[in-house]
Amino acid sequence: MSELCNNSACFSVEIKGTSDICVTFGFYNSKEGDRRYDAIQMSSIFDGIIQDGILQHVGTAMVVKESEAMIINVGVGRAWFNHTWTLNDALLPLVVPQSEILLNRYDAVVLEVDSREAVRANDIKIIKGTPASNPTKPTMVKTNDRWQYPLAYIYVGAGVTSIRQANITNCVGTSECPFVTAPLDKVEIDDLIAQWQDQWKEFYEKQTTDMEETNKFWKEQWSTWFLAQTEEIQSAYLTWEAQWNLWYSEHTADMEATSTYWKEKWGAWFNEYTSINTAEMADWKQKSETEFREWFDQLQALLDGNTAASLAKKLLELQEQVDILNQFSSNLENEYTVYQKLYDNGYRTYGDVLDSSDAPITDSNLDTVIGRTYSSDLLRDSNGDVIEGRAIFVIK
Repeated sequence: MSELCNNSACFSVEIKGTSDICVTFGFYNSKEGDRRYDAIQMSSIFDGIIQDGILQHVGTAMVVKESEAMIINVGVGRAWFNHTWTLNDALLPLVVPQSEILLNRYDAVVLEVDSREAVRANDIKIIKGTPASNPTKPTMVKTNDRWQYPLAYIYVGAGVTSIRQANITNCVGTSECPFVTAPLDKVEIDDLIAQWQDQWKEFYEKQTTDMEETNKFWKEQWSTWFLAQTEEIQSAYLTWEAQWNLWYSEHTADMEATSTYWKEKWGAWFNEYTSINTAEMADWKQKSETEFREWFDQLQALLDGNTAASLAKKLLELQEQVDILNQFSSNLENEYTVYQKLYDNGYRTYGDVLDSSDAPITDSNLDTVIGRTYSSDLLRDSNGDVIEGRAIFVIK
């Protein structure tokens, strides 16, 4: 048998072996109060059409952004959670609780659905986290009559006096607080990009500050070291310069005195030696001239006119032979060459070697010395000079 349950839009059907099954429906006009509907039933018309979440295409989808000091703004948007809707039609400023002195913490910006009899309201507020050295994010309330959905988490560092975008982690569009999109709608990520850009900016500024401080530190260290080294080197240089000047002055004076002493000694010795040797040289020269003249006079007395002429001729011949040998030695030493007079197709003949009186010359054994002569004439150039050939020696 069917009976009406709680209201005229719900019927309970009892089936043997099963529990009651409640079928609800709506909406119909009421007749004498037989069709009454509560808020849940009114909202149920969207079940299956709209999922729980933030409507992505409305406003800025309740994205949380920095404002000034410890204030943050919740953007314009509409949400649908637990058969209830929430509309934020203007920027909603919220004040983040004061930071801790020594510890860090995470706070949460939440959309709270509270269906308890005493409340029956939705709200957007900040849930303060627990301070700690390594803080964790607050736990969201999820009971039968009260639910919290995080719009964003805020990192509140110890001692900070302002909140930056880089400290805000938006959760809209995540599994904790998903987007609700209609057909043909698209998800915009401009706000997420803005957050990433600010995070990058914060990172870059921090790194730049650290690098500048490090650079300044090492620059100061280098300047201090350089000045110390410069002063030390300058001091050492001045000391060395003074020592060098002193040493140079002392040794210069010693060297000048030594030079003057030895110069005087050398002058005295040279004058004495020159005087003595000049006298000795004059005596030797005079004595040698006297002895030579005596010897020459005696030689002239011993030699008659013919003998003297013959001796002079022999001396000239000997001088010519010496000159030829010197020239031969010079050519062989400097040019590796032997020069030989050239004859006109001549042939050699052999005969006795005669002296100036045409008498045969004999050796120590009284044998006649045989000489070699050429029967042909010497080759001469247009000027009548003898043409010589030369043999060049090459060392391998």
